[in-house]
Amino acid sequence: MISVIMGAYREKPEILSEAVESILSQTFKNLELIVILDDPENTHLQKYLEEAEKKDRRVRFFINEKNMGLSKTLNRALSLSQGDYIARMDADDISLPERLQKQLEWLQLHDLDLVGGELQMIDESGNPIYSIQTIPSDPEQVKKALKYGTPIPHPTWLVKREVYDTLSGYRAVPQTEDYDFLIRAVLKGYRCGSVPQRVLKYRMTKDSVSRTGLYTQYLYMKALSAAYSKGYPVDIKDIQMIMTSGVDPKKSRKYAEANALLNLMLSQIENHEYKGFVPNGFRLLFTSRPFLDKIKRFALMNCIAKRKS
Repeated sequence: MISVIMGAYREKPEILSEAVESILSQTFKNLELIVILDDPENTHLQKYLEEAEKKDRRVRFFINEKNMGLSKTLNRALSLSQGDYIARMDADDISLPERLQKQLEWLQLHDLDLVGGELQMIDESGNPIYSIQTIPSDPEQVKKALKYGTPIPHPTWLVKREVYDTLSGYRAVPQTEDYDFLIRAVLKGYRCGSVPQRVLKYRMTKDSVSRTGLYTQYLYMKALSAAYSKGYPVDIKDIQMIMTSGVDPKKSRKYAEANALLNLMLSQIENHEYKGFVPNGFRLLFTSRPFLDKIKRFALMNCIAKRKS
């Protein structure tokens, strides 16, 4: 059985409904969907999830007594799960119908312990923005790409249960708990890869594109990659130091502006709308130096994904 774990917070009920239905309508039927509401005051989502639980016995719904954050919420879901495999799912994304079937077959065929897949980025209304089609697919590529960032998108994961059990789930590494988990898994000797096919539609909201916390996430990522390059997981104390030291508001704002610009440019490429593309690219070069470093890291991961191991 596959246990799909999902944390819900303040999504719109209709968007959460799309996410839930995309799991319940999978071609792979032997599954359970564990949804934990991390906002106990959100009565709208509570009502929807209670109804979903009544309609399909595969849905198991729980509420946190207080807001716990993603890592602790997922760890709670893991403790409640019963499957031999664990799949991740965000409350605003859409899994394609054959996602779990394809991933399980790929994992077993290639003797993997964790498998991801390619993404189609969509906007709040479900319209395509751009796609991520080149990601590291085999364990050797993943090992190399981990030096630069997260090579396997978290919402696409399908993982053998023993991996989560051995690593004791997620650690308290805000906004980069997936990157930290992948690093610890690879250093422990687990084989990680991806299905070279699209498996999920990833919803991007206006807030997620321009939120100021993106710069802090970048700082966490740098700390994680620096530790991995030396052959060990990051020390939680180093993460806590970043959390307590404070972040330059101007750098944070500029980083968010650069992220919004890049997403606009990627959308223009996808839709063959090149008006304004060059001026936007020029602006991007001078908006945020840390964001240019992130682009370089992404480009290096992309090059690794295109090479044969």
